[in-house]
Amino acid sequence: MTIRKGHKMKPTTSRTFGIIVATLGLIMSPVIFTLAQTGSWVEYALDGYPGVSSRISAGNGCAVYTRQQSDRIIIFDIRIGEWQVFELAEPQYFEGVKSEGEVVFAYSDSVLFAYSSPLNTWDTMTYHSDIVFPCDSCAGCGKNMAYLMADSMLYVFDVNLGYWQTYDYGGYVEGYYTCYPWVKDNYLAFAINRGASMPYKNIVYSHLTNGFNELDTGLFRPYPLMDYGFCGFLDKSETGGDYLMIGYSAQTNAFSRQTFTSDWYNHATFNLSRERADLFTAGIHAFTYVNVDNDKETVLFGYDTRRGVWDRMDYTFDYLVETFSSAPMQGGQLGYDVSRFDTDNDLHFFIYDGTTGQFRDFDPGIEYRSTTAYFTAGGTAFMAHDSLSAWGYDVRDNRSSLIYPALHKTANFTVRENFGTLTRWSPGVDTMVIYFYNSDNNSWSNVSFPDHHTADAVLATNFYLFSAGPENKALFYASAADAIIEADFPDDASYLGFMMRGDLAHIRSENMSVLVDGNTGSGYTFNYLFDQSGLGMKSAVFCDQTSGVCQGYSTITESFAPINVEGEHFLVKDTGYIGLAIYDYHTTIKFYTYNGMTGSWVLLQPDGDYQARDLGMKTAIVVSSNAVYAFNPESDPTGLTDDDKGEFLPEKAQIHQNYPNPFNPSTVISYSLPHRSHVTISIYNLLGQRVKTLVETEQAAGDYSVRWDGTGEDGSEVSTGIYFYQITTDDLRTGRKMLLLK
Repeated sequence: MTIRKGHKMKPTTSRTFGIIVATLGLIMSPVIFTLAQTGSWVEYALDGYPGVSSRISAGNGCAVYTRQQSDRIIIFDIRIGEWQVFELAEPQYFEGVKSEGEVVFAYSDSVLFAYSSPLNTWDTMTYHSDIVFPCDSCAGCGKNMAYLMADSMLYVFDVNLGYWQTYDYGGYVEGYYTCYPWVKDNYLAFAINRGASMPYKNIVYSHLTNGFNELDTGLFRPYPLMDYGFCGFLDKSETGGDYLMIGYSAQTNAFSRQTFTSDWYNHATFNLSRERADLFTAGIHAFTYVNVDNDKETVLFGYDTRRGVWDRMDYTFDYLVETFSSAPMQGGQLGYDVSRFDTDNDLHFFIYDGTTGQFRDFDPGIEYRSTTAYFTAGGTAFMAHDSLSAWGYDVRDNRSSLIYPALHKTANFTVRENFGTLTRWSPGVDTMVIYFYNSDNNSWSNVSFPDHHTADAVLATNFYLFSAGPENKALFYASAADAIIEADFPDDASYLGFMMRGDLAHIRSENMSVLVDGNTGSGYTFNYLFDQSGLGMKSAVFCDQTSGVCQGYSTITESFAPINVEGEHFLVKDTGYIGLAIYDYHTTIKFYTYNGMTGSWVLLQPDGDYQARDLGMKTAIVVSSNAVYAFNPESDPTGLTDDDKGEFLPEKAQIHQNYPNPFNPSTVISYSLPHRSHVTISIYNLLGQRVKTLVETEQAAGDYSVRWDGTGEDGSEVSTGIYFYQITTDDLRTGRKMLLLK
């Protein structure tokens, strides 16, 4: 197996190309990583707990337990470190419970319950509901909010407030058909169908402003769902007049309407599939009509959900010079349209950058041919190619690069969040070349591979995988590390199976497995079969039944932790930071728990008969006949003294969650350094703009804290909203989110 960064290609302006060979990495041997902090299972005895049939859920940092009919709910919050009991006025028949993100939600046919982890508060509300119109999910929760849509009221619980709010949306009226809700991290929205003769009604709640809003002339639920709001288009038949564009921004909790009047138009919007981008913020629409000189007058409208403003560009196409078909398309953080110059057949690209509100146009020299030229976008990357050249564009920093690949036929071309890939081949050549454009650094890399002339590649948000038979070769591209990882499997391997989740990916045969860390671009091989359910977003658990050894891998520690296990009939499970290797689940069950937060193992053998389990991102819950257990990844092992704790420093710099959070007017940010380093700590807003730099100096190893008073560089107070704080050291760049409330 070889691991390498691939060939870095220089952008050029001529029909030649240059290649720079980067350094080659070697496969890393697994290493053992240990910390003082290992985590622990915290028990709650169920003796006397009323009700039957457990209701459980484990989320990001909370686990919840109750029973189908009970007068109490117990919650484990890793911020608190112990079980909390919440007693209700009378027993309830719970329809369901859910822990997700920062909220815990439970509801019966008459009572709503919710818990806020950041505030460590809870609230209940009695409600009445007789749902008349169908709703595909009228009760639920997201990372920051819980909700229930009733026939008369909308109920919302916001973790920033810690209590239930009600909103009278007018209630059910005759003619309503269906209700379509969607919940994102920053807002909650509903589209109510009032029949074919009326537009949808939109009801929204902003987590950023903690307020409701509604619009009678609204939109159907958009696809893909955008992260800070939504936008769309109503034609004349729906408005009875002008064409109407509607946008909603959770940043301002306001709807923005833009009208356009024309007797003739050509309009199209193509939404890309959700896997192509992590962050969808920008939408684009176009109206084109012919003027008296037979030229095409085009108006492009762009909307960015972070800014909440419609932007406009007017352009006139000379029908003798340029052909424009008006086909706007949506990427993640950009929109685009295209025309071509009739004189030289070059493609002319129009790209909308929602962050700045600017329309930009480019003529990179891509020659239009219906069978050899194509273009598309992902999250922040736009790519185009013809038979001789390829062009990549980074919308965030408004930069691009043009290369001239070897070989002239295309086998595969697609774009994801921050990268795109282009595969080229030619008849009579026994290799093909796979090119990668990375918008994070505006660079190209490539690798030669056996000539299969195929598009049989698989892509996730930050990964690319190509496997080739009968050679049993496999190739990963990790866009976060801008790294190419190649693996050669034995010739007798009968199949190659794979999975890609979050920051990790693996590919396996019956006698060999390869694990890839997308953050570092490192690859690791093992001579046994990985179970795909053991791959999580941030950690992984794999067990070798023959040797009785399990391996845990963490993207935080960037290392392996082996453990000897006992038992048979095992299965593994990992979804985020926490992994379980479950042994002897038919008899005396054992939970070998891998803590990806610290790279360590903890064993649980429940007291009583095993009944249920659930696994979240940072915690897990196990239920037996005698007790319920929650995993706390942040607790210290038994017997570790305060003096002992001071001897341990983190492997890498760490920045901790600010306190208090939410805050007003100030908050404290703590961080730790393992060795002397130059440190920068800066505050950014949601648009990625730097608000203030708090620290910029060299510091020795140790623990530090700094206070932010909610002001910018000029000393003026910033507005209410979500901000990000980032630490940059010699070996790390990472950050966290915080909320300023006024």
